[in-house]
Amino acid sequence: MTQTSLAQSDVNGVKLLRLAGTLNLPGVERIHPAFSEAVEESPRVVVDLSGVDVINTPGIGMILAAARDKKHSGGHFVVTGANAMVAQALRLCRLDMVLAIVPDVNEALEQVKLA
Repeated sequence: MTQTSLAQSDVNGVKLLRLAGTLNLPGVERIHPAFSEAVEESPRVVVDLSGVDVINTPGIGMILAAARDKKHSGGHFVVTGANAMVAQALRLCRLDMVLAIVPDVNEALEQVKLA
């Protein structure tokens, strides 16, 4: 398990949030305030999970809550870059039914811009 981090950038009006490390309770506690603030700042958000090695309930909850809040405010939220283990965890929780999940960050950026 690696230390959790959050990197932010703006790509043509889309907030790109790159998460890395382990999204367990200590990891989520470390990044949650900055993550929530970043999600609130932009109507269009892409969350890149390519640097995430493990995700469990707190990480899933953080992403799900952010996606729900973004939807309720009329914004767009796309998840991308999940490795096989993270993607499986998202599918087991049936988040692929409620979240926009695409494999590639460029595809995610295009999808959220067109929404």
